[in-house]
Amino acid sequence: EGIRDKLFRAREKRVRPFKDTKILADWNGLMIGALAAASRVADDDRFVRAAEKAARFVLDEMRDRPGGLRHAASNGEARVPAFLDDYAFLADGLIELYESTFDLEYLEEALVLVDTAISSFWDDSSGGFFFVRAGSELPYRRKELYDGAIPSGNSVMLMNLLRLARLTGRPDLEARASEMNRAFADEVRARPRTYTAFLGGLTVAAGPSHEVVIVGPRREESTAALRGALARLYLPNAVVLFKPAGKGASESAEKGKSAGRPMRPAESEGSPEIAPKPGVAPAEPAPMAARVEALAPFTRALDVGRRTHPGPLRGRDLRAPAPGWPALRSI
Repeated sequence: EGIRDKLFRAREKRVRPFKDTKILADWNGLMIGALAAASRVADDDRFVRAAEKAARFVLDEMRDRPGGLRHAASNGEARVPAFLDDYAFLADGLIELYESTFDLEYLEEALVLVDTAISSFWDDSSGGFFFVRAGSELPYRRKELYDGAIPSGNSVMLMNLLRLARLTGRPDLEARASEMNRAFADEVRARPRTYTAFLGGLTVAAGPSHEVVIVGPRREESTAALRGALARLYLPNAVVLFKPAGKGASESAEKGKSAGRPMRPAESEGSPEIAPKPGVAPAEPAPMAARVEALAPFTRALDVGRRTHPGPLRGRDLRAPAPGWPALRSI
């Protein structure tokens, strides 16, 4: 008889410790985002199915009002008003899920969460987000910025604002992000290593960031090839939109308008294209294999069917302080 079996029987005589079975919206948001990203990198649909299942539960079972969230659920009951982290982390997970599935519902839900967070947590006097919503019973509303074992709600919300601004074409979201940078500039400049996730958002804001629009039939092999090529690249400053062409494109266009994203006219059936920057004449179509191969130098050259968002700091020396932005000299 093994020692493990003896230990197990001995421990079974003791009262078992209580198990924490509550479900948290913020931790689920982190896991949804991780699973969605892993599904793209590993090309494994099991991960994205798990992410969608978790997202469906939180969105269906942990709401307290349209756009609102509850922090925890246990024994079939959702309770405790949600905090900033719940909105920020779940919105981030839904954005990742959109880029893995291109289901506009996730993009729309992320927008609703961010808009609700702005109305409930935003500091109108100095910028940034409070940890608890307005009207809370707590006597003091603090702002969390420290990025520890998990990033702060403000750091994640900064990235959410920037990504959604590019995905939906809403400049008001990017304006909020700029206000956040001004609000926290001195603190981040003084201790940059303490705010690594916030600096990630600052990197996107500083530019260049990349907006990729794949236009093509949803279920065509050529479309899947482009999506797979993008998934194999590490593009931390990129957002990816999918615009279906041909059958079903009109319905997606209507859904896209409700999400706040300017939609392009439906393309004809055929091989997918990566949409060029507005006002720039598209290049002559290249063979599918050549277009996939052209994605390889994505992080070095931005001249093959891609759009570049210059960012408010493009062309400046980031080692020197800029008005309202933290300097990077001490990193």
